[in-house]
Amino acid sequence: PITEFWEISGFIVQHLAPKLGGLLIFPEQRYYGASLPFGDASFQAATLNYLTTAQVLEDIVDVIGHVKATIPGAAGCPVVAFGGSYGGTLTALLRASHPATVIGGLAASSEIGYYDKAAWTAHGVDEYSFEDSVVA
Repeated sequence: PITEFWEISGFIVQHLAPKLGGLLIFPEQRYYGASLPFGDASFQAATLNYLTTAQVLEDIVDVIGHVKATIPGAAGCPVVAFGGSYGGTLTALLRASHPATVIGGLAASSEIGYYDKAAWTAHGVDEYSFEDSVVA
């Protein structure tokens, strides 16, 4: 559940946001937890085409827009995204695809390079690199 991400984000929750006066939002991604866009039919083949990274990014942008439009004083506030692993990848992609919405990002352990297969060879990466590192 999304609440577990809040509980493991101690640095951001306990130190950084309070120091900077930040508002933290942990939007739950569609198809996870209680966010089932088609209820019990959410995992049928006909509805899974809405489970994409692009859709998730647009959902986050929509949430940011809603918060800025409905919370007094939030309209002019900068937005910094953060996340680790898959959340780090979303952070990097969000910053790259929506720079007018997100002014910065803290992306830890992001797999962003995995999406650029054309550059794998230049970086000495192949489909087995992770396994090779773990086994070595």
